[in-house]
Amino acid sequence: MSAPPLLHAIGDIHGSLQKLCDLIAQCERHADGRPATFVFLGDYIDRGPDSAGVVDTVMRLQSRLTERVIALKGNHEAVAIEVIDGEADEELWLREGGVATLRSYGVARASDLPAAHVAWMRSLRSTTTTASGFSSMPESIRTSRSMGKATTT
Repeated sequence: MSAPPLLHAIGDIHGSLQKLCDLIAQCERHADGRPATFVFLGDYIDRGPDSAGVVDTVMRLQSRLTERVIALKGNHEAVAIEVIDGEADEELWLREGGVATLRSYGVARASDLPAAHVAWMRSLRSTTTTASGFSSMPESIRTSRSMGKATTT
């Protein structure tokens, strides 16, 4: 009997690059050469010291393991995009961790975030279904379209 496929779900990274790298390494050691799928549940940015590094790392991993990395959009990415598009209050985003994101990127405003990272965040889906039928939608998306707008779906 063959071993079941490995699925690693990782969420709420919030700019903690070292913890993310440690966790990915631990998952790869656990896989021990077997193929594994990574499902990132969003919230890559805000609060922690290295949102830029987290986004870059997940983008590179997605590029390297194309079919085995699923990156979903969390509410923090959704709000950052809304701020960039002028659809959300920037001050609210800044209070909820956006200041750390701006500092990480070395910019003063959300609209100054690197175009490649913004395009990647825009491309993220809110849900996915894997081959095994696992369907995922981050709790943050299910319960709130954006920070400060608590709604239940």
